[in-house]
Amino acid sequence: MINNTWEILGQDGAVKRLTLDLIHNRIAHAYLIVGPPNVGKYTLATRLAQALNCTSNDRIPCLSCTQCTRISKEIHADISIYHVSQTNGSRQTEIGIGDVRQVERKVVLKPYEGSNRVLIFRGAEHLSEEASNALLKVIEGPPPQNVFILLTDNIQLIPATILSRCRRIDLHAIGEDLILDHLLNNMQIPETEARLIARLAQGRLGWALQAVANPELIRVRNEDLNQMIRIMTSSLEIRFEVASQISRLFYHNRSEAGNTLNTWKSLWRDMLIIKYGNETDVENLDYLDTFRNQSLNYSRTQIAHYLKDIIKAEGELESNVNARTCLEALFLNLPSPSNQG
Repeated sequence: MINNTWEILGQDGAVKRLTLDLIHNRIAHAYLIVGPPNVGKYTLATRLAQALNCTSNDRIPCLSCTQCTRISKEIHADISIYHVSQTNGSRQTEIGIGDVRQVERKVVLKPYEGSNRVLIFRGAEHLSEEASNALLKVIEGPPPQNVFILLTDNIQLIPATILSRCRRIDLHAIGEDLILDHLLNNMQIPETEARLIARLAQGRLGWALQAVANPELIRVRNEDLNQMIRIMTSSLEIRFEVASQISRLFYHNRSEAGNTLNTWKSLWRDMLIIKYGNETDVENLDYLDTFRNQSLNYSRTQIAHYLKDIIKAEGELESNVNARTCLEALFLNLPSPSNQG
């Protein structure tokens, strides 16, 4: 359920822990919020920042005072947000030493308009080695009225030295039924649309809310699915043309290219689920009939092997291999339809 004061869906354990920290005045100087993408890490960090500056004196965010409102609008002078920078078009880089030097200058000053300064690092796994070392020195003993909140999708990439100085808060994917109930009853989304979004969200409320606000997400996903369906029966020349297109997208916007591969992966996963007779677990509900027909052309082994190939390609792209070569190899491994039944 949504906590009445924090408005965080399905993360009651994390909300309770932070509420107790606030009530008993035992706020840590640094928190590390860990969880999959789009499960509410940034929302929780924002709520904590609001609670630390709220004028209601209840040690919980009222969400309506001037402090809470300015923080929600990201215009509060004492709330700083750091994330990967954008250079060379939209290609992502590291959170660099320049950001941490800015932090060093800020923390020695008193908060300007609130009672606490909060410094939020989104995607803390992207801190450069130099930035991590400098940040470590700051969070080891920050001046009073400074709270650091680091957010990460991948805790394995956070240096152990920083881990040991942060109080860890874990968030998790939530139940599809919770998301569906929220879409139906709190947002009045039509049932068919709500069921599809809740299923596609895979426990990520943030993604579901983005899909409601921006129908482009579903449109792009449809295009990616239709593209893979076409590729399955296309010539090698066309496949290599698509490989070239996606590789260019990868270098321009790595996140969008990753979403495309993830959508393709969901298609082959769904076909494997169908082959095993578990159609109720299909992710792409609106493509069930299409995938059922497509799955007749492949054996379980073919589908499983190609699913592994896509997962392997995702890992290789994360390791910065040549994107075009990786994608061309992926399409070379695409199994031929064989009417397996």
